[in-house]
Amino acid sequence: MKKITFLLVVSALVALLEPAMAQRRKAGFKRNIPIWYRSRFYNTIGGGFGSANYFGDVTPTPSALSTDVSFTRSGFNVFGAHKFSPRVTGRARLSWLRLKGDDFVSADPNQPNAVGRYIRNLHFRNDAIELSATAAYEFIASNEPFFKRPLWSPYAFGGLGVVYHNPKARTPSESGDGDWVALQPLRTEGNSYSKVTLAIPVGLGVNYKLSQRLDIGFEVGYRYTFTDYLDDVAKTYVAPASLPSDLARTMADRTLEPFAADAGQSREQGLRNIAKSSAGFQGAELPNYDPFNPATTVLGKPVAGTIRGAGKGKDWYLVTGFHINYILVNVVQRPRFR
Repeated sequence: MKKITFLLVVSALVALLEPAMAQRRKAGFKRNIPIWYRSRFYNTIGGGFGSANYFGDVTPTPSALSTDVSFTRSGFNVFGAHKFSPRVTGRARLSWLRLKGDDFVSADPNQPNAVGRYIRNLHFRNDAIELSATAAYEFIASNEPFFKRPLWSPYAFGGLGVVYHNPKARTPSESGDGDWVALQPLRTEGNSYSKVTLAIPVGLGVNYKLSQRLDIGFEVGYRYTFTDYLDDVAKTYVAPASLPSDLARTMADRTLEPFAADAGQSREQGLRNIAKSSAGFQGAELPNYDPFNPATTVLGKPVAGTIRGAGKGKDWYLVTGFHINYILVNVVQRPRFR
């Protein structure tokens, strides 16, 4: 009877202690695996610089793919990322970039499809701040520790972003030094719009392994926005009396300004050429013809309902640039206690 009791007690103790011993063996097994081997999915931080190009209503041609490369402007970004699987990495990025356009520079008065934009004479500058969350799909899977990742890693990405923007233009000036004023509060087309818009970022990129912890990369990405007012131009002219101020009336219709406000150059010869070639006015070169006088110009002055925008749909922009990634991972193995 004592032997049976003893065996029952031992069996009960083994049953009680076995889960704890199994957990201890499992923990010991994990400690025997170096941390760097388990660090296949890691965090990175980084930053980059590059350029931005705008596609909208103030461009060289009516095409939706038209942009003026002379207005390529700089951009900067910082980001954090996490590798979730052998092929998928998530990234959050904060970017600053500048977008710009100018009818006087982009529209050739000698080209029939650009005459209307040259007469329109609008320009803008927009400093945008973008916060985006994207997922990158890597074409070369990597299920190895971070230091064994591929030398080259091409990828495609897509996601969702929020953009804060504030289009501005210069007040009339003969030398291109007028004040930059915000256009959104002026309601130049008679309606209001938000300075915040959603954007869909999509693109391609590639990373190159520079060292165990550093990658350098190159990326090209489109940003399709949900606004047509990155340039403050979208629809039609409105009646001047409906605009809220004299400044709003000045910035809404710039067709009769003698000088391009941002470029600081005269528009007279260009308008004379248009009057002669497009309007067929033979007296366009006469000294007494004033193309800026609403009473004498043959080019007319916009009235309410006249097209102001190009009708291309929503505005978008292209971001191209280089970046550097730094891998954050603890490679120090914890000590084992016996």
